[in-house]
Amino acid sequence: MPGTGDLHSPVVYVQAPVTATPKSACVTILNFFKAPSRGLTLPQLVRQVAESLRDHGVKVLIIDDINRLRMHRADDQDVLDLIRAFMGLDVT
Repeated sequence: MPGTGDLHSPVVYVQAPVTATPKSACVTILNFFKAPSRGLTLPQLVRQVAESLRDHGVKVLIIDDINRLRMHRADDQDVLDLIRAFMGLDVT
């Protein structure tokens, strides 16, 4: 509306994928931004997520149902490592 300030909420809320892999986690986050993800490799997906988080000024990434991740699955451990990497981007 004219004469009002823009509101910016630097928070992203996504659901944890049912079967979590690093690729599915990246695609889920990119879907929030409606960013293209089809046909991208994992390094490209990670770069796209990092750029989207930075470009939109995101400070908080909320991943609901994160308790689905189990430490005995290698893919789940990889997803947690990926989340830690995103925390290095000043995203909590």
